[in-house]
Amino acid sequence: MQLAAAGTAGANFTARFVRRLGGLFVLGGLHAVLLFQGDILTTYALLGLVLLAVHRIQPRTAVIAAGAIVSVIAVGMAVAALAGVEMVTDQDAALADGRASTDALAGGLGSVIDEHLRSLPTMAASLAVQGPLALAAFLVGLAAGRRKLLADGIGRRTVVLRRLELVGYPIGLAGALVFAVGGGTASPAALAASILTAPLLVSAYVATLLRVFATPRGGRLARALAPAGRMALSDYLGQSLLGVLIFTGVGLGLTGDTPPTVVPVVAVTPENEADILVHDAHNASPTTAFALSRLADPDTLHHTPIGVFRSVGRPVYDTLMADQLDTAVDQHGKGDLAALLAGGDTWTVAG
Repeated sequence: MQLAAAGTAGANFTARFVRRLGGLFVLGGLHAVLLFQGDILTTYALLGLVLLAVHRIQPRTAVIAAGAIVSVIAVGMAVAALAGVEMVTDQDAALADGRASTDALAGGLGSVIDEHLRSLPTMAASLAVQGPLALAAFLVGLAAGRRKLLADGIGRRTVVLRRLELVGYPIGLAGALVFAVGGGTASPAALAASILTAPLLVSAYVATLLRVFATPRGGRLARALAPAGRMALSDYLGQSLLGVLIFTGVGLGLTGDTPPTVVPVVAVTPENEADILVHDAHNASPTTAFALSRLADPDTLHHTPIGVFRSVGRPVYDTLMADQLDTAVDQHGKGDLAALLAGGDTWTVAG
């Protein structure tokens, strides 16, 4: 598309493309420092230079290269898993670092920027995997563009799209499940499964959308969504800005506050399940209920527990007194008040 646009405008494609990549790189750098340290725009800008160098590659060669890249990364992760490599070697240190990061993000703009800068080396290391995989996707896109696969709509490719759905959904969703259950990005084995199966799942999603957009109603939906698609960069930067305004100290400062309904999903694992305190409001001991009642920060009301702290059934004083009277009557009879007053168990008070 860039080549075609440059040709139509009579502009020098290389100079024009490099200028745009430079702007994207600067924008990504500002994004990483000010909004979100996990920026991908700088990586895309660098990969754009690689695409520029190989933009005359044959489509078949591009697809083969993409497959080779994905295979090498997946095999590398599988070997790491078999070798027992741990992505997180010290969980206590990682948790402490996470708490420090949360505290830093809760500060002002300077504190947020400092934390982003501190986190950049870690994020850059993760791009050692993400960057090549993104390049593989770009190569496939380059091949599709050179072949003009979608220039005339899906046409006779409907059968191929259906096959992509039939293969991509079961394998891709199975891989996604393995990734989620197997430890996510902290597990080399889970990453290997995701790297191999995610392209199939993406292909299935794309195939479904293409088939839907080819229908009359789908066409209207595509036209309605097209403006948002042309604003992909704005959407990407906008979500980061919104995140800063909601979660960091620059805005509402909600970092570290997770809704109770989400906590079991993101925090409970087989490894830490035994360490989780499950409060029983009906426990005879009031210790835990009292501790919960003192968790709230009196100044900000952050981390305020809400709910029933203690619910223990006990008889009231009137009931206890009535039971004592009934017991005395059963043992000694109803008694006689006059006999009691005139009985021997009286005191003689001498003046």
